[in-house]
Amino acid sequence: MTLLRCQVTLLHCQNRTGGWLCLPSHWLNYGAYRMFARLLPSYLVSGPTFGLSSQRSKRSADTGWVLEGLQVTLGDLHMAMLDVSDITVRFGGIVALDGLSFSIEEGQICGLIGPNGAGKTTLFNVVSRIYDATEGSVTFDGEDLLALSAHQISTRGVYRTFQNLALWPGMTVLENVMVGGHANTESGFVKSMLKLGNKAEEDMLREKAYAALYELNLHEHAFHPAAGLPFGTLKRVELARALIGDPKLLMLDEPASGLTHSEVDELAADIRALRDKYNLTVLLVEHHMRMVMAISEKIVVMNFGKKIQEGDPEVVRNDPAVIAAYLGGEAA
Repeated sequence: MTLLRCQVTLLHCQNRTGGWLCLPSHWLNYGAYRMFARLLPSYLVSGPTFGLSSQRSKRSADTGWVLEGLQVTLGDLHMAMLDVSDITVRFGGIVALDGLSFSIEEGQICGLIGPNGAGKTTLFNVVSRIYDATEGSVTFDGEDLLALSAHQISTRGVYRTFQNLALWPGMTVLENVMVGGHANTESGFVKSMLKLGNKAEEDMLREKAYAALYELNLHEHAFHPAAGLPFGTLKRVELARALIGDPKLLMLDEPASGLTHSEVDELAADIRALRDKYNLTVLLVEHHMRMVMAISEKIVVMNFGKKIQEGDPEVVRNDPAVIAAYLGGEAA
C-alpha cells in the first residue's frame, strides 16, 4: 500500500538521558514522537534517498529534546498489504503451523509452496478465518484480520478459491459465480427470501458474473449446471466467483490442478493479466513449479509448518533446503 510521496525533515533527537530517535521535525509533541517511532519499522521504503542538507540544532522547551536534523527526500513509502507474523496453529498435539511469518506488498504475486502437509492450506484457512490461530497475528491493509469473523472477510476485499471445490452442483455456473458478489449487495435475508426490491441488485450481479465468465473464456458454460463439468473448468469457475467480489487480495489454492499443460500456461497468463488490470495482490498455492516460478515475484517455501526460505524465484530455486524438502534427504 503506497502511503505517500513527500519531502520530510528527519531529525536526530537526543533527550537528556542520551536516547536517540530519528523523527520528522514538525512533530514536536512527545506523544507523536513515540507513536511514529513505533510505526516506522513497519514501513518498507523504496526509491532513492537524496537532497541532504544540514540544520541548526534547537531545543524544544516543553520536551527537553535536542534536535539535530537532516532534510531528506524520500521515495514512495510502502506498507505490506498482508503481514503474517509468528502464526502458530495447533490441533491438539499436532502443530500445523509453527511461527510462520512473511509479508506481501500491494500488487505482488507471492507463491506459497511446499510439500504436501506443509501447512499451506492451513494458512489460507487462518487468513480467511475458517481456522483460529493459536498464536500470532495477521494484518491486512492495516487491519487485524484475526479480530474479524469469517463472514466479514469478504467485505474487506479478501477472496479465495478452495483446494477442494466449493461450488453448488445443482446451480448453474452463472448462479455460482453470482454468489461471489453477495458482500457488495444491500439486500438482507428477508428481502432476498421474499424478493422485495432486490431485482436491480440481482440484475447487476448477473451482468457482472457473466462478464467475469467471459473474461476467463467460460461464458459458454454460463447456463450449464456445475455438475458434470470437468474439474479443471470448475476450478476456473471458482476464480470467476472470486473476481466479482472486487477483491484486493486474491488467494488461489491450487487453481491449476486438473488442467492440461496448455491450460496451465493459459491460467498463468490470466492470473498475471488480472493482477495488472485490477491491481490485485495474489497469494498462490500451487504444485506446478513452472507456473509458480514464471509468475511469482516472491516465493515463500514451507515445510512441516515452518518457513524454510523466502525470496525471488531464482534464490528459492537454488536453495539446498528447498531442494531437500522436495526431493528428500538433508540439505547441504
